[in-house]
Amino acid sequence: MTNPIAQQVRQTLTGILPPLSMPFDENGNLVKGALKAQVDFMIRIGRASRCRWRLDR
Repeated sequence: MTNPIAQQVRQTLTGILPPLSMPFDENGNLVKGALKAQVDFMIRIGRASRCRWRLDR
């Protein structure tokens, strides 16, 4: 039986998926601005995949 979440992810993400580090602060919280900067950089250099997910959720 296929996992529906895995199937949705496979349909949503396409193209080259470059690795990104997860930027956390000293308290273990995700630093969204730093993650956005990484994604923006990947897009700028042409290493972006298509994704329907948004960072500002």
